[in-house]
Amino acid sequence: MKRCAVATVITLAIAACSHDSPNAPNASPPPGFAQTSHIHIMPLIGHMRPGSAPAQGPQAPTVDNGIYYHGGPVILAQKVAAIYWSSNTIYAGGPAPGTTGPGSADGSVIGYFLNNLGGSPYYNINTTYTDSAGTAIQNSVTYTEFWASNTNVPLPVVPVTDLQMQNQIIAGFTNGQLTYDPSTLYVIFSDQFVNLGGGFGLVFHLERQ
Repeated sequence: MKRCAVATVITLAIAACSHDSPNAPNASPPPGFAQTSHIHIMPLIGHMRPGSAPAQGPQAPTVDNGIYYHGGPVILAQKVAAIYWSSNTIYAGGPAPGTTGPGSADGSVIGYFLNNLGGSPYYNINTTYTDSAGTAIQNSVTYTEFWASNTNVPLPVVPVTDLQMQNQIIAGFTNGQLTYDPSTLYVIFSDQFVNLGGGFGLVFHLERQ
């Protein structure tokens, strides 16, 4: 059985920093790339944003849905890169260890999911969120590339720290296995029994069971 939370993470990822939105970060990777990434949640279209004038006429009671926008930049068209971090092929049909390639060449269940998430009714939920200018998120997810990383592979059971994952992603940029792009969510998939310890920024774990 596979435990999967990809949809949840990608839903949140639309709020990551991007050059698609005003006040977005510089396009060159900062020294502590993942440390400088933050998640910002956008308001639903039609909901009042801080500082906006109240509408005229009778008003329905304001409902607090627990989602707050903190004014940060927003990714309007999401891109995703997958990092398969293992000495083995993690999923059937997936990339062989040590290889890189376009997302379209990933024949695993993860590849299928990421290649078909954009344009789906489920991801269309994100179009109800906007940036600070009121521009709606697009129903678009592009699986750009994968890296089946077989270097510095984490050991079973031993907790993997957030810093280790950050460094592995940065190593991919440095060595040319990954292309840095501020509109891209870099998603980490690990092998069975690997313990990715918690408290992460924009990295994600899916365990094969």
